[in-house]
Amino acid sequence: MKLDYDPFAEVVRNDPYPFYARLRDEAPAYFMEKYDAWAISRFQDIWDVCSSDALSVARGSAPGHILTKDQAVVPMINNVDPPEHTKLRSAIRTLFLPRNMRAVEPQARQLANSLLDEVEA
Repeated sequence: MKLDYDPFAEVVRNDPYPFYARLRDEAPAYFMEKYDAWAISRFQDIWDVCSSDALSVARGSAPGHILTKDQAVVPMINNVDPPEHTKLRSAIRTLFLPRNMRAVEPQARQLANSLLDEVEA
């Protein structure tokens, strides 16, 4: 049976794991003509592709951006390429140091608890 993979197909969304196994076994780099995009299914291949300087995230990094093209790409750190990404990351890096995270922990904990209380109710 020919592999036909569409990540948004109902049958795939209901149980994707058999499709992932077939992709890994039969088509580790599968071109999805409908989306003009590739599905890469093996860990090392994904790692290598994501580590490549030849690729850009400027046109999106999530299926909504890349595949459906329905979601606009908002300029955020996760869809900006170096050197802009490096400058942004260095500018906000210190905000996420442990001492700064400890400073906001009480407010974050209070917010999380109040949201969980609402769900529990």
